[in-house]
Amino acid sequence: SFVLRTTDMLLDPAIPMGAIQRACFLLFLLQAAVLTSADDSSIAASSDRNFPVDVKLVNWPGDSDFNNYVTELAVQTGGVGIGLGIIFTTCMLFHLMCWGMCCNCCRCCCFKEDNLRDKRCFRKDKRIYFLIGAILLTCVGIAGVIIIAVDNSQAYTKVENAFVEVKDTINDAENFLCSGDVLNVMRGNQNADETKAYYGSTELTYRHCNGTSVGRYLSGTYTRMNSSFSAVITFIDNLQAIIGDINDTIASVDNATVYTQLINDTVILLKNDSTLTKGYLTSLYGSGTSNFGGYLPTVAQIPNVTNVDLGIPTYVEQSLTSARASLVETRRTLQPTVEYDLDVKTRNDTNKQWSSVYTDLTEVGNQVLDQIETLVKADKTVSDTKTTVMESEDWGKYITAAIYGCILLCIIIMIIGYVCKKRWPMCCGAYTIFIIFTWMALILGVFLLQSMIVYDACGCDGNYSSEGCTTMMEFIKTNLDGTNYTINGASGEFDRVIERLLLCPAPRNTSTGEYIYSNSTNFVDIMGIEEAFNYTKEIQEPIDELNDAKTKLNASSVINDAINATVYAKLAMARINIGVGYNFTDDQSQYVFLKSELSGPNANSYYTGGPNAGENSANIVLLDRLIVLNPQFGVRRTELRVRQKIFNTTMDQIVTDCISINDTVNQAYVDIDNSTAELHQLTEFIMSANRFTPCGWLSEAYSDLVVSTTCEDYYEVLNDTIPGAIMVMISVLCGFFLLVMMRQCVVFHVEEQSEVSTVHEGETADSKNNPKPASGEVIGNEGDMRRHTPKATPQAVNEEPRLYPQLAKSPIRRNTNLPAPIGEVAADGSAPI
Repeated sequence: SFVLRTTDMLLDPAIPMGAIQRACFLLFLLQAAVLTSADDSSIAASSDRNFPVDVKLVNWPGDSDFNNYVTELAVQTGGVGIGLGIIFTTCMLFHLMCWGMCCNCCRCCCFKEDNLRDKRCFRKDKRIYFLIGAILLTCVGIAGVIIIAVDNSQAYTKVENAFVEVKDTINDAENFLCSGDVLNVMRGNQNADETKAYYGSTELTYRHCNGTSVGRYLSGTYTRMNSSFSAVITFIDNLQAIIGDINDTIASVDNATVYTQLINDTVILLKNDSTLTKGYLTSLYGSGTSNFGGYLPTVAQIPNVTNVDLGIPTYVEQSLTSARASLVETRRTLQPTVEYDLDVKTRNDTNKQWSSVYTDLTEVGNQVLDQIETLVKADKTVSDTKTTVMESEDWGKYITAAIYGCILLCIIIMIIGYVCKKRWPMCCGAYTIFIIFTWMALILGVFLLQSMIVYDACGCDGNYSSEGCTTMMEFIKTNLDGTNYTINGASGEFDRVIERLLLCPAPRNTSTGEYIYSNSTNFVDIMGIEEAFNYTKEIQEPIDELNDAKTKLNASSVINDAINATVYAKLAMARINIGVGYNFTDDQSQYVFLKSELSGPNANSYYTGGPNAGENSANIVLLDRLIVLNPQFGVRRTELRVRQKIFNTTMDQIVTDCISINDTVNQAYVDIDNSTAELHQLTEFIMSANRFTPCGWLSEAYSDLVVSTTCEDYYEVLNDTIPGAIMVMISVLCGFFLLVMMRQCVVFHVEEQSEVSTVHEGETADSKNNPKPASGEVIGNEGDMRRHTPKATPQAVNEEPRLYPQLAKSPIRRNTNLPAPIGEVAADGSAPI
């Protein structure tokens, strides 16, 4: 009724307005309504909704704030389009019923055909306005479809950008874990296990990681760990020889002591030989009238063995005993430390810690490789998905426009039916719109719902940046509230650090591209998990054991005592110079020569005043003894020199060994210092994880994927589609109501065309005055008000004029035998008109 009254008013000729003006006025009102409802500020941004930002997702079901938000969404989206669809579809149903689309029995009041004939808008000369209005509405719908098509034509560009952002994020995550050749190997369709087999091991795999990455950090940890622990083991292995060296040196001292005793015995024998030789010579020179001058060595020439010579071996032996005692003390001091503290305890603890750290490191390394494998597969999946999606770009970007174009096509079909004066196209179009309108409203509602949720969840208010989208940040923090993380004993709360992580800067060296470290640009410092990488306690145990061993290896002073005693012994032994350079051979020759002379005829020449037979025989006996004793004296002198030489060599070796032992001990100090320094460096390097864990890639991922892709691009796609969709839906809704009314014009037109006019030729005047009544209903001429009249009956000449006297000359007979219009029959089954 409202539609009829409004239309009738706009078409009232009393109002000074042309047809085009009237149509444009209607279109202006419709466009204003559409653009106002489709304006961004009036869809997602204009209405107030309380997004449950302070409620976790898991707590949404049953939460009052969430329920209120859902209610607000349902109200503002028309029940996600379904509610509005049902309401309008119900109105459509009543509209169809009232306008006789089901049967004429549903018509009532002003919708009855008898009443419609009186309406100005249904007069033949006014029907053009219906057509103009329908065309203008269709133009609005077409404009909406064009808007959807134009806006959605950029959707695939944004989709492609989204795929690029996802791939960039995946690549950034891969480079964060391990940049370099490892990625290329894995991208060659090799999994983590095959990659490790390709390089030889997990450790060797990470040697091919570079850049500021976790893999490079693991590689550095492997290198320093192996260097530090192997240095300790090597030091322990090297130190084990010192006990053997001490034992060998003690054996050398014992050997030198033996030679000292031999030398002592030799000196004593030489003393005897020297004493006898001198005694024999003294007897020869002091015998009576003998004159052996020049034929025998003098007593003074015979090598002398002093008491000092006799006492030196004893002193040397005492020195050697002291040296041996020092070496034994050194062994006693070093042996427990070397053979137990270091070789057993420190070695076992070092190997244990080495194995533990290596195992943990390898486990972490394997997990990282598994993550890299997952990322590589995800990258391939994204690439394949992108290829598949972009293959549909040529037609996919118009799919939404095509969907809304389909319902608009029903309006066009109804218009074509109206123009062709065919009721069935109009009926088909109306029924189709009636069936699918709710579904189209649902699609629009889904777009509205998503745009509102994205707008509310992001809360960017036009500032599409990580800092600008405050609601999204707060919502993330809310959902992470109470969520803790624990990494190797270090723990924290995600909600306290997530904002800093998602806003983490990504400074890099402009020339090298390397990450620039600061305490606000990495995961470790921001999350406060430095202690997770503090292995000081574990590594401190072997360090303490090494430092303890260092104090117990303090044997240098004792070894120096042994060295000094050995040197003194050697120097003392060198003072024994018995018969050095003496020529015992010449003496032997003189002894033999003189004996032969005394035994021969020339004996008298060696005596003054003639020989004494007894004296000469005694001298020969003495010479015989010297001839035997002199070689023995010479041999023993030679043995002494040989034994002294061996003794000196042994002493030199003892000194060298002692110095070597002392050097080994001193080197042990250096090795311990180096080993502890390397272990400290290992600890420091492990704690430098913050320099290999930049978080800039995460903030870039948040900015690109969440803010730019979701909050901005996805929202724009939704928001750009909504105005066109609203225009199409309003044009279809208004067009539906209008064209269902216009169908009545087609009904009237069909009835007008079906009227049969019969002119009776050769009628008399009486017949003219008394025309033959029509068997059907008599209707006035064109332009007269069309109304039903009772059937004509025969009249007398003097009867009052007929209801329509102008029909007397050309009565029109309506054909009532035509088939009833679709869906319209009278109570008796015949055509209603």
